[in-house]
Amino acid sequence: MRTTEFKFCTRGLKDQEARYSAIVVHHISVTFIRIGSQKRPFCLIVPRGSGDSVLHADAEDLARMAVAQSLRDGLFDVHPAEAIDLDVNGFRWDGDLTAGQWLHGSSVSQARRGGKDVSPVELEMEEAPG
Repeated sequence: MRTTEFKFCTRGLKDQEARYSAIVVHHISVTFIRIGSQKRPFCLIVPRGSGDSVLHADAEDLARMAVAQSLRDGLFDVHPAEAIDLDVNGFRWDGDLTAGQWLHGSSVSQARRGGKDVSPVELEMEEAPG
């Protein structure tokens, strides 16, 4: 099975920015992991018999469909324990979605600095006095 990982930020509970990884198992599922949280991952499953449009959708399209549905249905707030069917006829999220993984120990502000990842060491050097 082929997988692709994406990273993105969205608003979570209490309107705080939250970092997520979306792991797409091509044509099968999208699993969301909230970085730095104890919340369990949750998953949206591509329903069987979804049709040709989903069979030909790339990983980014599946991730964007899953993010849009998760925002619409409040799934980022509740992290459901059971797998949810992906709404293959729904909208696609148009926010920033980047292929790759979060740097270990990075914060939201670090991850967004200048549109690229910045390691904690680089950030400390930039913020050091003098």
